[in-house]
Amino acid sequence: MKQSHIGMPSSKHVWRLATVKVRSFVEGKPADMLCKELYPSDEITPFILRAASSPAKLNTTNWAGSLGALSVSEAVQEIVSMSALGHLMQAGALHIDLGRFGSVVVPGRSTTIADAGQWVDEGAPIPARQYNLLGPSLRPHKLSVIVTFTREMSLASNIEQILRTLIIEAAGPAIDAAVLSTAAATSSKPAGILNGLTPLAPSAATAFDACAEDLGALIGDIAARNGGAHAMFIASPAQSMAIRFYTTETIPSSGAVALPAKTVIAIEPSSFATIIGAPEFEVGTMATIHQEDTAPADIGSPPGATGPNVAAAPVKSMFQVDAIALKMTLWGDWCMRAPHVSYMNAVSW
Repeated sequence: MKQSHIGMPSSKHVWRLATVKVRSFVEGKPADMLCKELYPSDEITPFILRAASSPAKLNTTNWAGSLGALSVSEAVQEIVSMSALGHLMQAGALHIDLGRFGSVVVPGRSTTIADAGQWVDEGAPIPARQYNLLGPSLRPHKLSVIVTFTREMSLASNIEQILRTLIIEAAGPAIDAAVLSTAAATSSKPAGILNGLTPLAPSAATAFDACAEDLGALIGDIAARNGGAHAMFIASPAQSMAIRFYTTETIPSSGAVALPAKTVIAIEPSSFATIIGAPEFEVGTMATIHQEDTAPADIGSPPGATGPNVAAAPVKSMFQVDAIALKMTLWGDWCMRAPHVSYMNAVSW
């Protein structure tokens, strides 16, 4: 009897799933048949493909079996690896599996040394203290992006690499922009981790001295709330490079293109919690899309609207230009389970 040897799954199987969906849509072949043609020695992607008949959603556990789940986990890590969130997760952030629940309460962290108790004499009563272990709630919000490419490109041999690159480059900065913001929560997006905080005043010194004083002040601010033992810095690209130069990369840091210039954040990774769900993919050739990545609008006024019919621009028909539209959706949320984050604007270095 022939035995099947299935190796450790990787994120490539998730990108292959997207590739098979695109090629199946274009060529009109069944996805399982096309998967065997494109990847004859791949025994893992069919598991994910088979389960994908029911869309991969946060409220459906084991949607791709244990093999697919590992592939999805790595794919999520790969998507955020181009963002500061990826480095934050790798540094020890709490990553929560939402499972079948619509929301989950995050365990809080102690922010006072009184929770450790008191020194007592032999035989003396030991103080009893009630901990507040419940923190904020997390529930899924949707991050979605559409990438388009020509039919010829979809049939190219490197379509898997093209999909991977397009989606990773689109999703990474978008996640950072939401997480590292001062914006309040809306119906579609969680609050940024800097919401409600007052930025610290930067040092009046220059160059190395200013950098050292500012980083020290940021850590000191977190330490005042019993954090900072394993803090990392997230900064705008120029300041991230300066931190590496001045500190010879001895402290954890990450750059984020989503941050305004001269902005520096200090955060305790273990006090940050997030849920990031499995990527979902949808393919279409009949769509008409507003080619706008910042403030997309409806193509035209909705039925019954008063006034002139204002059309969004620029608009492109996938059918007319013989192109493919691939939509990727990620479900996620984030929060600070303890107030261990601080930031500065307008640093001088």
